[in-house]
Amino acid sequence: MNAPKPLRKLGSRLAYNAISLGIKRALPELRDGYEPFKDADVLNSSYMNYGYLDAQFEAEPLELPEIIDPSRTCIQLYHHVATQTDLVGKDVLEVGCGRGGGASWVAGLGPRRMVGVDLSPVAIDFCRRVHARENLGFMVGDACDLPLDDNEFDVVVNVESSHCYPSMPGFLSEVRRVLRPGGMFAWADVRFDDQRVELEQAFATSGFEFVSHHEITDNVVAALDEVAPMRQPYIKDMVPAPLRPMVRSALALPGTPVYDALASGRLRYFCKLVRRPPDDQVWIDYPFDFSAEDQFDPNRGKEMRRQRRTWQWVDRYFRWRFEQPR
Repeated sequence: MNAPKPLRKLGSRLAYNAISLGIKRALPELRDGYEPFKDADVLNSSYMNYGYLDAQFEAEPLELPEIIDPSRTCIQLYHHVATQTDLVGKDVLEVGCGRGGGASWVAGLGPRRMVGVDLSPVAIDFCRRVHARENLGFMVGDACDLPLDDNEFDVVVNVESSHCYPSMPGFLSEVRRVLRPGGMFAWADVRFDDQRVELEQAFATSGFEFVSHHEITDNVVAALDEVAPMRQPYIKDMVPAPLRPMVRSALALPGTPVYDALASGRLRYFCKLVRRPPDDQVWIDYPFDFSAEDQFDPNRGKEMRRQRRTWQWVDRYFRWRFEQPR
């Protein structure tokens, strides 16, 4: 997230390929009669976001197959984001689908067609092996250069992925291009406070109509706390030892730099819903959230803050890494 923009895509591709390759090696080899979508370890390895927990889900839990109940909080995050808009009978795209668990869940919520796109060929190979739904397909693609036609989808979903992209305006432009007029974009991701002005500017100038915005940081931290005791042994069993620190950090387990930043409020998790205007007028009155400017001046010391934060994270990661039991 703190890397220079030109390196974000390369870094995210290498990280996703490494994690997905490690998981793939842990899977049973294809054989006659083997059905990976009935393997609990395989299925649950495809849900790897931070998760979401709130009072409504506690009072009215989602009805999940027992096999994927360990991934409940991750599924709740997708459910919370995707169901901000009607999905029934729609053509839906997820950009940054990772290992496909979220796309598979959304495909079961009634869309006519669900497509997952990810930068990592290894992740897409995993998705095609594991997730079997008639209305679900996967393809390799760049979020800033989607291999899809104009006006192809009614809904686009993007969860916990855009912080890796080299250009948020470029990504939003592609989302707008593939959406039909009147189509909806459901987005959720993390940002540091001094990245919020840049984020809001990207949305405000994207040509989307504002529908809703809310912060879910506390809900995400609550989910991380709930699943931590279960994820530690799961990672030990499923992930090769050299990749475990990377996976722990990617899943923001307590004690990792990502978890600490979320828990302290330095890193915040937001959720938005925006619409491509039905008549595609040139200018959209999008309410720009200037509240971030009350805390940071984006034109003063931005590069210094980025460099300092990057070195702090590198230092903290290696300190934490070498303190872990082998």
